[in-house]
Amino acid sequence: DRSMGWAVIVRMFNGCSDKHMPGPGYEAVKRGADFETGPIYFFYPRGMRTDKKYQITFDSRDETIERSGYETMQQGIRLRLENAGMSELIIYKLP
Repeated sequence: DRSMGWAVIVRMFNGCSDKHMPGPGYEAVKRGADFETGPIYFFYPRGMRTDKKYQITFDSRDETIERSGYETMQQGIRLRLENAGMSELIIYKLP
């Protein structure tokens, strides 16, 4: 019913083998690069209601923010995972 969802994001490697697609507006995209390395990840959930606000909880930090479904699906959720083995559980739901 699009009222909630969750995801676990895990950083598996450090260094040159740790490659991911950068988020929109990221400098590497503007330079035409396909992949970038680094600790910043963007998660783009699907199926959210664009006309509603969601509570987005970051489990490891025990913090919750509120964002619209439209903004979240368009801009993504920015995560910083510094080292291999770091992870974040993201839970999003309608209030």
